[in-house]
Amino acid sequence: MYTQSTYNLCKTTLVLYGLFFTSFLACDKPSTSEDLYKSVDQSIATVQNSNLPNTAKKETIAQAIQYLKELPSSERKLKKLKDYTYQAHHLQDSLLFFKLNQLRLEEAERQEDTLEVADAHWSYGSYYLEEEDYEKAFYHYTEAQKGFSQNRHPYYEAKMWYNLAFIKGRLKDYTTSETYIYKALPTFLQLHKKEQLYRCYTLLGFLYKELEGFDRAHAFHQQALQYLPEKDDKFMREAAYNNIGLLWHRQGTYTKAIDYYNQALTHQDLAKKKPALYARLLDNRAYSQLQLKHEERQIEDFQTALKIRDSIENREGVIINRLHIAEWHLAKGDTLTALSYAKQAHQEAHEIQLKKELLSALKLLAKIDLSHAAAYMTQWQDIQNELQRNLRHQRNKVAQIQFNTQQYRQQNLKLSKQKRILILVCVGVILIGLLLFFMIRQQYRYKKLEQQRQKEQELQQEREHERYRIAEDLHDGVLGKLFGLRMQWGMLKIQGSASDKKEHAMLLGELQKIEKEIREISHNLKKATKDSFYQDIEKLLAAKSELGNFSYQCDLAHHHNKRSLSAPVKEHLLAITEEILQNTIKHAAATHVTLACGFKNKTFYLSVVDNGKGFLTHQASDGIGLQNIQDRINKIGGDLNLKSSIGDGTAFYITVPTQKLKS
Repeated sequence: MYTQSTYNLCKTTLVLYGLFFTSFLACDKPSTSEDLYKSVDQSIATVQNSNLPNTAKKETIAQAIQYLKELPSSERKLKKLKDYTYQAHHLQDSLLFFKLNQLRLEEAERQEDTLEVADAHWSYGSYYLEEEDYEKAFYHYTEAQKGFSQNRHPYYEAKMWYNLAFIKGRLKDYTTSETYIYKALPTFLQLHKKEQLYRCYTLLGFLYKELEGFDRAHAFHQQALQYLPEKDDKFMREAAYNNIGLLWHRQGTYTKAIDYYNQALTHQDLAKKKPALYARLLDNRAYSQLQLKHEERQIEDFQTALKIRDSIENREGVIINRLHIAEWHLAKGDTLTALSYAKQAHQEAHEIQLKKELLSALKLLAKIDLSHAAAYMTQWQDIQNELQRNLRHQRNKVAQIQFNTQQYRQQNLKLSKQKRILILVCVGVILIGLLLFFMIRQQYRYKKLEQQRQKEQELQQEREHERYRIAEDLHDGVLGKLFGLRMQWGMLKIQGSASDKKEHAMLLGELQKIEKEIREISHNLKKATKDSFYQDIEKLLAAKSELGNFSYQCDLAHHHNKRSLSAPVKEHLLAITEEILQNTIKHAAATHVTLACGFKNKTFYLSVVDNGKGFLTHQASDGIGLQNIQDRINKIGGDLNLKSSIGDGTAFYITVPTQKLKS
């Protein structure tokens, strides 16, 4: 029967609940996005701050979900969905959590927010891990890890590796679990995340305890103690001492186990602030003492731990406690009390389907109730087989997820590689296209410059031809006529006075002077035509020496030579000289160049010698520059003698027979 005060309290709560929903449902439906957001914000505030029952909170969230569905896609909407997902998880409403997290995941995928997608998978993973559905938890943690890796969020990625390692440990795949931990550790070490490092080394300690690598297990647990945070408000030190105590208990070193339990139990606030851990330590200490057959306060500790666990609804702890108390009574010879506690433990383990504790209860019952031992052991074997089947099934599922993930990553790597190759090919094509474009443009410019230079050379040749023609005309035509006129005039018998004869002789002298001037002009015109090549070649050498930063010596033997070069020959010789000097600048690294040219006997010679690094002539015979030089020499009917060796410089000797120079 309820008391009057309880009845009044329930009545008040129902009235408040009714008034809240009457006012909530009576409100006008929001018409704009801003109104919808305001309603959503009010709902969040109500859920977070009010003392409404969970049912009312769930209905508030359900109404808010409807509002959120009507909102357009946006970052703000995604944030609201995230807030509500956390609220639903806190309220332990799995149906509501799934609805919200699914909406959140869909919205994140719609917005292509891969970080939020990963976070949504993380929420799913946490939920399934609490439900001990390791297959689904592993899948979602794997998806979360991929998302955080894609977004280059190493801390969250490392946390996912830890969660995956934890699941692998539960599935007794200890090797893979250790591998995953070592994927997480470098990031936690780099970021100095003490709590995460503590968890990693603690998990490694558990793994090696199961593998019976006790020395390494102890080392990892001691290493975990080094990463305790400065403010240990989670009683992590006491939890670590409990873990080390369990390890010593597993080894049968009960005295050391008790020492660590005692160290943990010295914390004054432990019972008040962490009752579950306090009860576990009391129970574990009493159980180790039981193995040593120490009387002390075993039963009191067992009973205290049982009472605490029962008060906080720690059903798993209650079952373990009852099994330990049953063992204590069995050790005392009180089989009836032992059987009672063991049966209670068995029944509760069966109700909440704690297979591990159920196996322990059956084994203890077989030990206590010998008359039914066979039946208990048959049940034990059936459950053990079922556990093994479930374990294999989950391992296979997780292995399949791992395989699919590996295939996905390999496919991604393949696609990434193909993408890189495609990008490189595209870049290569673009670069080749640009190179061809610049080559064609350069070739066009070069051709244009060549045409311009050819026109200038043709113009210069025409000028030289015209100058030469004028010189010839003056010398052979005008000068000859003047000479003939003067001779005829001189042979005339002039009649007249002495002054007239004197003036006649003076005029003949003037006419002779004019002949001399015309002859000098003719000779100068021819000399300018002849000397222009040597001036051009000297100017070319000076310009190239400045460009190539080398000194030069120029020996031009033309001052007393009356022979001349035709315009085409001059053009080829200048081009040959320019090509040689250009190669000297590019390849020879010379500091001095000697150039000589002129006529010797019936041959025109041109030599260019440098003090550069030289080369092997048989290896460079296919060079374009040398081919161009040889082609031009062939065109003017000349010969090339090339001498060079490594370290001894290079010498070009070109000779052209005199009869070829007029061609």
